[in-house]
Amino acid sequence: MEKSTFRFSRIQFRLILWGLGFLLFFTLIAAVAIGPVSIPLIAVWQIVRESFFGSPSENINSAYVNIVWYLRLPRAFQAIATGSGLAVTGAMMQAVLNNPMADPYILGISSGASVGAVLVILFNLFNSLQTYALSTAAFIGGISAFFLVLLLNKNRYEILRLILSGVAVSSALSSLTSLLIFQARHGEGIQSVLFWLMGSLARAEWSTLPLTILVVSFGITFMIMSARILNALSLGEETAITLGVKAISCRYSIMIVGTLIVGVLVAQCGTIGFVGLIVPHLVRLFFGNNHRKLIPVCALAGSIFLTWVDIACRLVVKPAELPLGILTSLCGAPLFIFLLDRKSTIGIRKK
Repeated sequence: MEKSTFRFSRIQFRLILWGLGFLLFFTLIAAVAIGPVSIPLIAVWQIVRESFFGSPSENINSAYVNIVWYLRLPRAFQAIATGSGLAVTGAMMQAVLNNPMADPYILGISSGASVGAVLVILFNLFNSLQTYALSTAAFIGGISAFFLVLLLNKNRYEILRLILSGVAVSSALSSLTSLLIFQARHGEGIQSVLFWLMGSLARAEWSTLPLTILVVSFGITFMIMSARILNALSLGEETAITLGVKAISCRYSIMIVGTLIVGVLVAQCGTIGFVGLIVPHLVRLFFGNNHRKLIPVCALAGSIFLTWVDIACRLVVKPAELPLGILTSLCGAPLFIFLLDRKSTIGIRKK
C-alpha cells in the first residue's frame, strides 16, 4: 500500500476532520449568501431561523426569502450531498476495480441514466410521477445499465472484462442518447437535455433532498464500515483472499451500493465529471490509501469542492448559469495531468 506524504496521529486526524467540517459550514453559508443577488448574512440567518425554528423576524425582504429558502439553501445541500457521494464512490471504485483511473461513471451508470432522463424530457414519459418523473427514469436507466454490465460479464469476475463491458455499454447508451436528441422536434427540450447532461444543481428542491441525503449518508456509512475490505481489495485479489476477504462477493456488494449512490445523484444533477476522479487522488497525497481515513476526508473534501464550483458557475456568466460539468472539467483535467506525473498519487498498487 502506498504511503502518504504526511503522517497524522489520531488526534491530529480528528482535528483535521473538525477543520474540514468548519470549512464546510462556512462554504454552506457562502453558497447561500453569494450569487447574482448578494444577500446579507444577517438576512440569511433571520430567514433560516424563522424557517427552521419558527422565530418570527421583522422587515425581511420577501425576495430574499424566496431566493434563500426555495433556491439557494436546497441547492447548497444538494451540492454537499452530490460532492461527497461522487468523491466517496470514486475512491471506492478505484479500490474495488484496482484501477487508479476508475471513476463513478466507469460502469455505464451515467449513460443509462441519461437515456432515461432524455426520454422524460423529450417524450414526456412517466407523466403520472410528476416532479419525480425525471429522477425515477434516470435512476432506472442507471441501474439497468449496471446490471447489463454484470450480465455481459457472464458471472465471471474479471476486472478487465468488467471495465471493458462498462465502456461498451456506456458507448452504446451514449449513442442512443444522441440519436434521441437528434430526432427530437422541439428546441427547448433539447436545450434542457444538453444542460442536464453537462451537470446542474438547478433542479434541487426540498421535496427531492431527503432521498438524496438518505442514500448518500447510507452509502458513506457503508463504505466506512467496509474500510478494511477496501484496503484489502486495493492490494489485489490474491492478497485480499489471503487476508480472509471474499473478494468477488464483497466487490459486487460494494459496487451495488456505489451504483445506488451514483444512480440517485445522476438522476438529480446529471453527469458531473472529474469529482470522483480528482478528489480521491488529492486526498491520497496527504492520507495515503487507508480507507478509514480516506472515505470521511473524501466526503468532506468533495462537498467543499463541488459547492464552490457551483458558486463559481452562478457568478461566471451571471445572470445566466454555467453547467457544472464545464467547470469541473476545466479544473479537473489540468490538475489530473499534473497528478499523473507524481508517482505517489497513484494510491493503488499495481499487480
